[in-house]
Amino acid sequence: MIREARKNPRFAVEAAVELTCGDGTTAGGRTHNVSRGGFCAIVDSAISPGEVIRASLSLVFDEETFSEALELPARVVWSTTLGELEHQLGLQFLSLDHEQKTFLEMFLRYLEEGNAVREDDDEDDNTEDPFAS
Repeated sequence: MIREARKNPRFAVEAAVELTCGDGTTAGGRTHNVSRGGFCAIVDSAISPGEVIRASLSLVFDEETFSEALELPARVVWSTTLGELEHQLGLQFLSLDHEQKTFLEMFLRYLEEGNAVREDDDEDDNTEDPFAS
């Protein structure tokens, strides 16, 4: 079976995430990947598929430094239990207003540029210096 290409590229990134359900309960954790259509997260509480939530995503620069939170509406598409304490969720972004789309694009552009820099760094590490003795 041939798998279709994804509509939006995924970025493997560990961003801090807090998910807030309509009843006010929250789940916190880290993203596994993020795309223009949604994200995958590993969190500390189960949320049922179909639940509409508010997602708050923050880039992690180091253990104590985070970006300003990007808050977006999303729906839980799937949920899997990982061990006793963690849950992996697939979330799809819901309709975004102009400002939310703009901030999501800036967030992803930052990830794209960082990924390009890392790929360039990796290429440099694998090339031999023709002038080295």
